[in-house]
Amino acid sequence: MKKVIFVFFLVLLTFPFHGFCDYIENITENAYVDWTNGVIKAKGVGYPSQYSEGTIAQKKLEARQAAKTEALRKLAEAVNRIRIDGKTLVRDFQVKDEAVRSRIQAFVKNCAEKEVTYFPDGKCEVVVEASLTGEGSLSHIIYDNLKVTDLSGKTDKEEAADEAVSVEVDKKSESEKGEAEISEVRQAEDISPQKEAISQAPVTEEKISEMEQAVKAEEQQEEPAKKPLPSFVSGLIVNATKTQAKPAINPAIISDTGERLYDISVPDKMFRIRQGLASYTAKVENAETNKRVTKTPYVIEALKVVQDNPCIIMVSKKEFDEFRKLRGSDIVLERAKVIIVVGK
Repeated sequence: MKKVIFVFFLVLLTFPFHGFCDYIENITENAYVDWTNGVIKAKGVGYPSQYSEGTIAQKKLEARQAAKTEALRKLAEAVNRIRIDGKTLVRDFQVKDEAVRSRIQAFVKNCAEKEVTYFPDGKCEVVVEASLTGEGSLSHIIYDNLKVTDLSGKTDKEEAADEAVSVEVDKKSESEKGEAEISEVRQAEDISPQKEAISQAPVTEEKISEMEQAVKAEEQQEEPAKKPLPSFVSGLIVNATKTQAKPAINPAIISDTGERLYDISVPDKMFRIRQGLASYTAKVENAETNKRVTKTPYVIEALKVVQDNPCIIMVSKKEFDEFRKLRGSDIVLERAKVIIVVGK
């Protein structure tokens, strides 16, 4: 029994983030991004040279250097595949600017060793970690070279406008369909041979009471209870679990009317660099207890993501306006106190 508990404990140490509350995205084999805590990790394995004749300490050093070299290579691969937005990866961004490429290469090279494990057979495992957010982080490099106007460019506006038009067309279609159904019902009533006989039938007080109770029951079903609003809001949680939203360094939130509500231009630069535009979790209840937004966060439901851009999330303008009326909402946006909940 003690042996089983010990093995389970080792598993927990080996996989400190997987399967728990945080949002982990596996980028490559043995490399992943922790979007909740803002770190990138990679693991490498190394062995001493088979021709090595050095001491045990020298062989350990050889294995450690080999493992770190592999870990750095995997970390570089993972960094290149991280999304800046729904259409751009870090790799694409480096191609456009040699200065950015040099900064990112130095960023990867200087990342820290977090874990070093030696095995009896001479093998060594090294886990390296790089910061996704904070001073000198990957996001810091990206934000420094990403113009604010890039986020409100023509392409994104057109996409947002198209999505808004699509919503309006759907609403209009439903409205026209409803009017057509009402018209058919009215026509049926006009030609019904029983209409006159029904209209002349006596209506008792008991019948009236039943009708009133039925109307009240329908009203209660149609009007769900409104959630109580806090007097002061400490953060914003966007529940995008029912959409195809994906985490990114540079997300954006738009309204169902096509208006930009939150992007790189909104938060103060210091807070944007310190913690990124938004962090991500896998569940709403985990977000609600996250220190980034506690103690009275406002939860808003995402409607959908922009077509072909899963990092631009659409919400109801009416609901977002309700959030903006609350005391503290300006501070929430200025300090990037935003968490996006994305499905696993």
